[in-house]
Amino acid sequence: MFHIKLHSGLRFKLENRIFIISRLLSDGKVETLDETFDEKILFTQKELIKQLDSGNLHFEIDSIKNKDKKADGNNEFDTSFFEFEKHKDKAIFRLNVIKPLIIGRNYLLGAKNVDKRVQEVNSYENNIEKAHEIFDSSYFKKVSRASIYRWVKDYEASNQDIRALIPGYSRSGGKNKARCSEIVLAFINEEISNFYFDKQRVSMYDLYINVVDKISDYNEFAEVKIDTPSYVSISRYINAIPEYALIANRFSKKTADNRFKQVNGGVEVKYPLERVEIDGTPLDLIITDEDGDVMPKPVFIAAIDKLSRSIVGFSVSFGGEGWEDVMLCIRHILMDKSYVKSKYTDIKNEWKAYGVPQTIVVDNGLGFKNNAMKDAAYQLGIDLQFCPVRMPQWKGSIERFMRTSCTGLVHKLPGTTRSNFTQLSNDENPSKDACIPLSLFVKLLHKWIIDIYLEDYHKGAGGIPSKIWAKAVQTYPVAWPNSIQELPILLGKVEYRQIRNTGIELMNLNYNSAELNKLYHMFSVSNNGLHTSFKVKYDPFNIDKIYIYDHMIENKWIQAQSVNHQYTENLTEIEHRLACKRAMNELGNVNIVALAKAHHDIVEEVNNNIKNSKKNRHSKRQKAKFEGYNSINIILDSEDSQTCKSQNVLNIIDENVILPSNENVSDIGIVYKSQNTDVIEIENNYQTNVQSKMTKKISDSKNESQELLMSDDYDGFEIIDDF
Repeated sequence: MFHIKLHSGLRFKLENRIFIISRLLSDGKVETLDETFDEKILFTQKELIKQLDSGNLHFEIDSIKNKDKKADGNNEFDTSFFEFEKHKDKAIFRLNVIKPLIIGRNYLLGAKNVDKRVQEVNSYENNIEKAHEIFDSSYFKKVSRASIYRWVKDYEASNQDIRALIPGYSRSGGKNKARCSEIVLAFINEEISNFYFDKQRVSMYDLYINVVDKISDYNEFAEVKIDTPSYVSISRYINAIPEYALIANRFSKKTADNRFKQVNGGVEVKYPLERVEIDGTPLDLIITDEDGDVMPKPVFIAAIDKLSRSIVGFSVSFGGEGWEDVMLCIRHILMDKSYVKSKYTDIKNEWKAYGVPQTIVVDNGLGFKNNAMKDAAYQLGIDLQFCPVRMPQWKGSIERFMRTSCTGLVHKLPGTTRSNFTQLSNDENPSKDACIPLSLFVKLLHKWIIDIYLEDYHKGAGGIPSKIWAKAVQTYPVAWPNSIQELPILLGKVEYRQIRNTGIELMNLNYNSAELNKLYHMFSVSNNGLHTSFKVKYDPFNIDKIYIYDHMIENKWIQAQSVNHQYTENLTEIEHRLACKRAMNELGNVNIVALAKAHHDIVEEVNNNIKNSKKNRHSKRQKAKFEGYNSINIILDSEDSQTCKSQNVLNIIDENVILPSNENVSDIGIVYKSQNTDVIEIENNYQTNVQSKMTKKISDSKNESQELLMSDDYDGFEIIDDF
């Protein structure tokens, strides 16, 4: 900034036209010459001041330092040089050197006065600290008469603008001028166009090697050799190329446009939930279940309010970014967050952000762009907007939060994989370091959002998100869903199940109700109800109830409650699945090796038995002897069984013998000994009956033997009577 006084010859630019002041008239008017159209125009000083105040008028700097004057009247100092401390100190030193020779607009530039000032300044050569104090600058250098005259002249010509005393470094040397010959520059530009500006994105060193090779080929036949530039010189030349051009050629024009396009304030919103942005990303973290087993990489889906930058809902899942996972996040947006106080008692602050958004902005992922998402938005009265493809800046607030959540929480937990595996140290092994179970991670996520993120200053929002939300909802109350009961049907997770008399089986749980059983009784052959699957929806935050759509009889939703209500009340799906997994590990862990060995032993026993049976063929007499044995003799390896054998009581159960119903009778039909006399009598009668039956069998066997002996089929084998 400098000050001017109107005078003849002063040039200025007004609305892209160049004027020069011809003369100042006595009535306060200014006569000017329009250099563009070569005509005289009169201005009042009041008019010029008004144009100056509006920014339409610019006066030209008249200084010896502006030797290369521009025709458009836009000459001005390079103000950036004054921002460098060393340049500013030099200008201040020079001003304080010439200041005693300037009194207002009067200059004491006689030789005697100037020489005296030179002696005074140079006298501080041996006392630098005093010089710094006197001249208010950390810079000091001996001066000469010529220097003082030059500084005074520049200062006066610039209307006493201190920037006229800045050293003219910008005009010295070869700034922005190539040191290489034209031939070398041609080689460099050719390699940049054909080699460096390529999607393969070769290195600068590769370019340097190619240039050296071209110069070598040229010098082989040239009469006048050219010097090979250094690597530093070529890299300096390439670094001077605008980065937009580098990215556009080495990546793509779209990438360059996205990075360098003008960024304004973005979408303006006036009230909370006017615009909610939702996005999802895999977390850079490996977590475990409650038993310490590594789980799949979790996916974090979050929603942010554009006005306050408050997080209004989130979900953590392991199935990607499908509709069911997005639904969990939307369900969380509509939920009252008062559950936090009872579930996580160590969280200090309240999470008050919830309600029905006016607009939800999402990307084009399959979890967002589907009919279920659109139907839910229509029924909730939400305007659903999809970002253009590969334009994440359309929802920049949630994109920024995702990066913040990773750096603020995830990357500080054991088991983090970082955003890039190259950032891991040599001794980091995420799989081995993982020790955060899912339940603890969800708790930590709640605490980080509520006690840290929502309570910290947010630059984009211009304040603390929780306080901005609290103040905004006082003026603009948020909309609530008209019925919480409808949300599980509208946003519930979907399954398909058949109906039985036990109801619906889902996640190893049974659900039933009188209305569901009534539907079951109406199934017939014509509607094929027994074999038809029905749509089932449930709230993953509370699996105590499910909803079944009757598409067959009355076309309505039917509610059914868990038959194990005490267990499922306020139970989440994640908690239940973890409990099932623990139960399976404890009670259902099958030893497949032992099973395989047992199967093998059975096969071996059968094969051995087949081999032995072929060697030992029994006669009818021997078969009759073994008919009296059964599995009971083998199982009852006890005193009772030995007693039975000694008494020749063969345990053959007569189909006609009916045993009385008594607690002393086993499930395989054997009567235990008892002190009860009635039971003993029954046992004796039973043994007598069996013995008489066996006597008859023995007699029949003897008769068969005699007949065989007298028959023609007898071949001389001896029949031994063991009886």
